[in-house]
Amino acid sequence: MSKFVLTRYLYIFDEVAISFISALLKKQTIHECYYWISELYYSGFVKQTWDLLWFVYYDFYYLTNPKFHLFICKKYDLYDFRSMMTVVKNMFRMTANSNVFITRQYYVHVNNVGHIFRGKKPMWLLNYPSKYHALFRYIDKKMYHYAVTSMPDKIEDDLFDSIKMYFKVSDKEIQSLKSRLDTCNYSNKLHIVWAMICFFLFPENCDSDTTNGKVKKSTIYIACSDSEYNKMKEIHEDPVPSSKLGNSQVYKTLEIKRKYAINTKCNGFELMRDIFHTSSDCETMKKIIWYHWEFHAYQCPLWKDRFDKYNITVDVDNHKIVFHDDDELESFYSQYGYYPDEETNDTLNKGLKVDVNGDWSHWYNDIFTKKPLFEFDTNFKFKY
Repeated sequence: MSKFVLTRYLYIFDEVAISFISALLKKQTIHECYYWISELYYSGFVKQTWDLLWFVYYDFYYLTNPKFHLFICKKYDLYDFRSMMTVVKNMFRMTANSNVFITRQYYVHVNNVGHIFRGKKPMWLLNYPSKYHALFRYIDKKMYHYAVTSMPDKIEDDLFDSIKMYFKVSDKEIQSLKSRLDTCNYSNKLHIVWAMICFFLFPENCDSDTTNGKVKKSTIYIACSDSEYNKMKEIHEDPVPSSKLGNSQVYKTLEIKRKYAINTKCNGFELMRDIFHTSSDCETMKKIIWYHWEFHAYQCPLWKDRFDKYNITVDVDNHKIVFHDDDELESFYSQYGYYPDEETNDTLNKGLKVDVNGDWSHWYNDIFTKKPLFEFDTNFKFKY
């Protein structure tokens, strides 16, 4: 089956996610952030969308807003789109920090320790379990990208004991961190714990409970408005208007429903389109969408549900969806005939155009003014 997945309005799945992250971090407009997250949600990728929000929070916002974790948990329990929008609205107002993201990128993408300590271990290190020696030694030497690579695969209680000892954290705070890990409905525990460690590593970038010795007031979070929610519902749930003569204009769906173009600097990430070895070749990508969009959309839950109502065969060899009844074929296209091969370049480019020479630094520098904690090679690309 294809590893190249299209969404509800035939954007490429991962580029929607990256465009959401980019719009959120750049604070372009809240409506654009809502639009990208709604494209994933209404495509049927509900769990993936919640996971994306958790990823974004721990990568970019945990250091400056550690208590927001509890708010996301409450909204996650509701598990509806309006709750997602509320999480997005509040993150949109927050200050981002890239330290967790940059160090985690080294772990998931490079994962190579390029420095070995020589000689005897320092005496202070003997107070820690040997399995954590590399982790805390790299932390102590400020080699943070090697430290995250030395994190254990399994999070155990003695790691928290070691964190408490090294950072001189109170029992109360450690218990709070452990409780947060146990009750969180985000499954990537390694990500959470590394973000917690970064909170202690970079206190100058982090939020705290006090300012100048005084306890800070609790942050007030705000909900998305009825008008914001209804606008997103309108985009995804209202049908394309009929022509003046009352005829269906389903073929205009992409023209009308595509409100934004993908972030052109998303080429700084590894992309699904890279499997075609044409990541910057917009014309080649257009042909793939023109002639094989049905096949690549089939892995989208929404599109799969639409196709599976008919008697079809998925032709993996030729990247086609084959209908076995002409009437069913006609019925399907009368409802979902988007015909991207007949769309204008402007509409198609909203889902396909990326920078030809983009790399990780083009994306990063477009969003952050502060230099990254670690500089990658020029041929490196982020991975999400």
